[in-house]
Amino acid sequence: MTLRDIVPSVLWVPKYTKDYISDDIISGLTMSTFVIPQAMAYAVVANLPPVWGLYSTVIPFLVHFLIGTSEFISNGPFAVTSLIIGQALSSSGDWMSRYLHEYERLDIKPKDLYISISNLITFCVASGLFVLYATRGYKRLAPYLPDSLISAFTVGATIHIILSQLKFMLGVSLRPVDGTFLAFKTLWSIILSIPRTNLMTLLLTLLSAAIYTLLSYLEAPLAHWLIRIKTRRTGIEQISTRLFYPKPFFVIILATVVSMLFGMPDYGVAIVGKVPSGLPEIHNPWKVVFEYDLRITLRLMVQIMPFVLSLILVSYVTILSVLKTFPDEMGKLIYEQELKISQDHATSKQTGQEILSLAVSAFIGSTTSCFVPCGSLSRSAILQQTKSRTPASGVFACLIILVVLFLLTRAVEDIPMPALSTMIVLALAPTVKKLSEGQKLYREARYPRTDQELSRLVRDPEQNIQRSNQAQELPQHSLEIWKHFIIWTSTLTGVIVFDPNLGIIGGMLTTGIIQLIITKRLL
Repeated sequence: MTLRDIVPSVLWVPKYTKDYISDDIISGLTMSTFVIPQAMAYAVVANLPPVWGLYSTVIPFLVHFLIGTSEFISNGPFAVTSLIIGQALSSSGDWMSRYLHEYERLDIKPKDLYISISNLITFCVASGLFVLYATRGYKRLAPYLPDSLISAFTVGATIHIILSQLKFMLGVSLRPVDGTFLAFKTLWSIILSIPRTNLMTLLLTLLSAAIYTLLSYLEAPLAHWLIRIKTRRTGIEQISTRLFYPKPFFVIILATVVSMLFGMPDYGVAIVGKVPSGLPEIHNPWKVVFEYDLRITLRLMVQIMPFVLSLILVSYVTILSVLKTFPDEMGKLIYEQELKISQDHATSKQTGQEILSLAVSAFIGSTTSCFVPCGSLSRSAILQQTKSRTPASGVFACLIILVVLFLLTRAVEDIPMPALSTMIVLALAPTVKKLSEGQKLYREARYPRTDQELSRLVRDPEQNIQRSNQAQELPQHSLEIWKHFIIWTSTLTGVIVFDPNLGIIGGMLTTGIIQLIITKRLL
């Protein structure tokens, strides 16, 4: 293995031209306006200080520039991984605080332990990703992570995320809940807390949602207006396209201005609060392990391991989804043209390289106040639509984030928390619509097209042989649909009834059992 295999940037950086730089700068600037509010909001989901979201974008962006292979991958905070981290910190932090108070006579609040535990979780995820890369285990995992499992897991996790943000949108505090029926317990707690709603917080939430809806409504007319102007200026008829501008960024700015003008923090509206200027201090990710005795350490590792496994799986699944959804030119340049690797082997090689990029990002991040990085389909869509040419676009986005961290922290401190939570809910709301996929799978499995195909067979005797072959294949197709329906239903049920990490593991077990049954039946 050579340097070119581990650091692909040595292959494409010497060929970087002026034609690329303008597109990469535009992509980077656009990305930064989306990432800044998004990353801070996801840090809140992870039960960490909002500024940690900004820290968690800097290292992954720089590492992907050096080690990554796709111009459309953007590693950083992600909704699902943030939810898993938040649940891990809540359960392990609360347990550890109670244990230390009862047996060690130490009065330590759970949130004081969150940062140390988060660093440990990030380090463990990095170690797991390194093992996955070194052993090529990602090749063997793929059959146990079908699209139906990924879809159900994403929908279930989205429901948990939306429920976790309602307390910030209403301005109420809830008692921590865990265990079975977590989503239902959270929903019931929110219903009981409605009489305690902070009216100023609710007003700002509704205002943020209204601004976001208005900007979404104006998107198509503005795009049409800009296309007409460009057509008149150039004399060439332009193809209609969707306008792409950072709605969350504008909403956050407007909500912050309104909040400060009317003095809403004085009426109980939560804001981000104190944000330290500059880069974070270096941490020892194993600090929490060495501070306490062996019993506490072993119990803590047992507590966080299921969450670590889920984070590794989600990170891997997201990489697969992004590479499948957004085919890139950079990967072809590196592997097929420069390294002369076949297309099939290049795809596997690129997947492994992106896993290595995540592992290195998580390893460095565990010492620099970053939580587990992950790819994101929404950020990849931004890079594709703004025509990113190389991973250098992440560097330009990183420069903007560094300017915010060094010069604009005072402005970040005044961002209202209800606006951040509203952006999360509105951004993830379309994902909930995927609940209908279960119904579609059931209908397709329950009412196969066999009768329709056979009726065509009678009416069209000239294609008798072709139709009969299709009719014979339909039962096998129906069996495949039933398999995906069962996987989808079991995964979604596990995520909602229990929690996301048990849901994805249960979905993988269901997939393995079904594949074993089908294999034995075919034999």
